[in-house]
Amino acid sequence: MRLAHARPWRASRKLQSGLSIVELMVGVAIGLVIVAAASLLMTGQLVENRRLLTETQLQQDLRATSDILTRDIRRAGALAELNSLRMIWHPDAALSFPAASFSAVTITGASNIAFSYDPGGSPSTSFRYQLDAGTIRSLVGVSGLQELTDNKVMVVDSLTFTKTNAGTPIRLPCAKLCSGATPPDDSCWPTIEVREVDVEIKAHALRASEVQRSMRTRVRLRNDILNPTACPE
Repeated sequence: MRLAHARPWRASRKLQSGLSIVELMVGVAIGLVIVAAASLLMTGQLVENRRLLTETQLQQDLRATSDILTRDIRRAGALAELNSLRMIWHPDAALSFPAASFSAVTITGASNIAFSYDPGGSPSTSFRYQLDAGTIRSLVGVSGLQELTDNKVMVVDSLTFTKTNAGTPIRLPCAKLCSGATPPDDSCWPTIEVREVDVEIKAHALRASEVQRSMRTRVRLRNDILNPTACPE
């Protein structure tokens, strides 16, 4: 009778047995593979997201810097509104570029520009922008050089200013021809000289040197040069 009762107990115990060590190891290995794949995917997403944020910040900083340079350079040599009513064109003798002579402009270096204009209500204000150790610095009046770009975010590799003529000077007709010429001609009539400045900035992110961007813009100076400033009498 005891042996008869033992057989069902042994069969039930056999049906309730757990996983073997091999099955457990296979399950753990599959779980580790899934976790590793998920970790790699998440790490890649974080790296890509950080790179995108860095590129966006660098692009925005370059755009803001370029807008400031464009706004100020466009006004070079301008007079206040009251003086503008007396004189249509005002030669910007104070405009200079830091390697060649251009009108009343002296160029001594492609990464440095100095100019002045009258903002109105105060004497003419001097401006200067230059590249110094990876940072663009600005000078307004006598306030001293100040950082225009954040050296904790980006490093400016190059800053280039190039001044050019915007086409052939336009001759203005006068009531009289040039005196002393045989026959009289119009060579002494005033001409309008339209000027443009190309500004190019190249920079890379401080903590991600592989992230590089450049910004190039062409500035049309509002103040045209009239040379000479009068018609023959």
